[in-house]
Amino acid sequence: MEGATEIRGRDPWPEDDLLSKRMKKALESRKSRGLTRQLTLQQSSCLEKDFGSNDYLGLARSEMLRRTASKILERYQCVNGSTGSRLVTGNSQLAEDVEELAAKFHKSESAILFNSGFNANQGLLGCVASKDDAILWDERCHASAREGTRVTNSSHVKSFRHNDLDSLHQELTAALEKVVGAVIIVVESVYSMDGDLVPLKRLFKRIEFGGRRVSVVIDEAHTVGLYGGNGSGYVCERGFENHPNLLARVVSLGKAFGCHGGFVLGSRLLRDYLLNYARPLIFSSALPKTSLATILGAYEAMDSTEIREKRARVFTLSEFLRSEVDASPVLRSLVMTPKGSTNICSLAVVGAELCVWVADQLALKGFRVMAVRPPTVSPGTERIRITVHSYNVARSIRELVRCLEEIILTASDGGVSPSVAKL
Repeated sequence: MEGATEIRGRDPWPEDDLLSKRMKKALESRKSRGLTRQLTLQQSSCLEKDFGSNDYLGLARSEMLRRTASKILERYQCVNGSTGSRLVTGNSQLAEDVEELAAKFHKSESAILFNSGFNANQGLLGCVASKDDAILWDERCHASAREGTRVTNSSHVKSFRHNDLDSLHQELTAALEKVVGAVIIVVESVYSMDGDLVPLKRLFKRIEFGGRRVSVVIDEAHTVGLYGGNGSGYVCERGFENHPNLLARVVSLGKAFGCHGGFVLGSRLLRDYLLNYARPLIFSSALPKTSLATILGAYEAMDSTEIREKRARVFTLSEFLRSEVDASPVLRSLVMTPKGSTNICSLAVVGAELCVWVADQLALKGFRVMAVRPPTVSPGTERIRITVHSYNVARSIRELVRCLEEIILTASDGGVSPSVAKL
């Protein structure tokens, strides 16, 4: 084609234009603070040494789930793609069956499917509040919830200190006085970076003075599949699924369910409202039938003997990890996760470069863990995040703890690069 050679040889983003200068400066700033993010290809390391992924029950790798999903696709005679958004041509009997099963499974009046847990939080919180309403969110809530509050019509959006009911009470009192509408409180059943549980019973008790003006949204991303007997979640385990102040639960399928997508669980009225006002739902192509079949298969597997045994194993191994860490004079003082919590254990390794260095050293020994840095967490709260899965083994947990001890001691003794801050 005429002129093609000239176009291919041209730099599409010359570094002297204003946008390129701004982007380059922003990236250089992050790089200087050890905060640059980049994609990596995970090496084929031993699965039992994976302490970094969200695949808690191994379903993302399950051959059983793959076979089940294939049979579901044949049963529904599916096409490959969704062909459009749910409100145009992308709805299907399979999508509606998935939502009906999810609602029943989580003991909810209804469920509506979004393309991801992020979209579910963003769509719900972005449209449910009016200018007369307030939104209060725990300061450790996921970025998806914060993104929803950025586009909300609410005129009063405030955070409260993490799991601090006194702080919540103070902010709630102020909000009830300032706005004439409702107050929506946003929490997570398990906080992904700390691994601690929301004090659900005390929370509902503490907000009683607000009456029906107060509604609660609970993100259950890290509890569905693990809690609630059959994996229905922490809210069901504690028996609060019908609490009058519970507006909605958000379910992410990318963790224990080994799939992709997210549900908002709530009343039929809420479902109808989101169908009309949640922009990520209205203006996105629906999930393809392959995803829907995998979701349906995962739900069907949740009450099986195999998954029940894997679920129990996650908690057994999580307790073992915690006992090994507590027995370590080097590591026990670094633990950020309260005792008796979850399959997530975070160890404080302050300093972004040091945190990455520790994770890199573990990777050299075959372990996959997460180095969590700003902006995911606040500066000074960097940590190594360890997640336990059903396919981990006690031997690898012992080895992980011993390796961590050696690496932390090396860093403390100054045996790291001068550019990396010491503990």
